[in-house]
Amino acid sequence: MERLSRHAFLVGLGAIAVTALTTACSAGNPPPATKPAGTSAGSTTAAAPTAKATTAAKPAAPAQAAPAGTSGAVTVWTFLDINKTSPREKALKEIYTSYQKAHPNVKVTLQTQPFRELGPKFIAAA
Repeated sequence: MERLSRHAFLVGLGAIAVTALTTACSAGNPPPATKPAGTSAGSTTAAAPTAKATTAAKPAAPAQAAPAGTSGAVTVWTFLDINKTSPREKALKEIYTSYQKAHPNVKVTLQTQPFRELGPKFIAAA
């Protein structure tokens, strides 16, 4: 079995993350809102589940490319600086550059954050 290089892994992971983020942020139709069975519009308590899940969870569908004509702005927080020369930073720069070429109408802003601050910032932003 051939080993996957760290660079190839990071490039692939970054491409998947950017595609997933773009798909999630696209201007597509959101899924309809649903409410738990047995609740009414004014109800504040949820009904108890009526059946247990008997099948294993299915793997998520593969990420799909953003629709043609996608536009907008995305801010990415990262501890990597694309202007530096570590392998991970080079990989991020390659991902960023190729994404920008493929999606010229999407403005991607990379914001370098101190590594120790990322966790609390993600939680605060959620």
